[in-house]
Amino acid sequence: IRMLTLVPVDLDALMLEVTTAWVPAAYGKNIDLGLEKPEHPTPVAGDAARMRELFDNLLDKAIRYSHSGGRVTVRVTGGPRPVVSVSDDGPTIPPAERQRVFERFHRLQSGEAGIDGSGLGLAIANEIARMHGAEIALHEDADGIGNTFSVTFPAP
Repeated sequence: IRMLTLVPVDLDALMLEVTTAWVPAAYGKNIDLGLEKPEHPTPVAGDAARMRELFDNLLDKAIRYSHSGGRVTVRVTGGPRPVVSVSDDGPTIPPAERQRVFERFHRLQSGEAGIDGSGLGLAIANEIARMHGAEIALHEDADGIGNTFSVTFPAP
């Protein structure tokens, strides 16, 4: 693992920047892309460029696999262990596959949740999260449609 120089990063500002960059892609697929964040800054120790890459991978996946007319919601939650979650309306990844999606080159069988790609995006996201001492997880979305990826950062 390459070492990072961690500096204070405001998750709210970073996620506003990352989410805004994905607006054209979401608009092109008629996807409602939203950002929910606290009123106050949410500081974490991080490498902003690598964190941008992590969240770009999650938003790319969320927008790519959500159906036209669907929604993707990015949430920043403060607290002792800040969390960024990305919820989508894509095909729900089966529980048995939820840990394996973070493995290099692991891809769901075609037809299974309709996923394609190199199988590297989520492995890269996982690696960047680990480099930050963060944990990445995949859950079924709260409304039962799609998936929620969450990245939980260590306490600052």
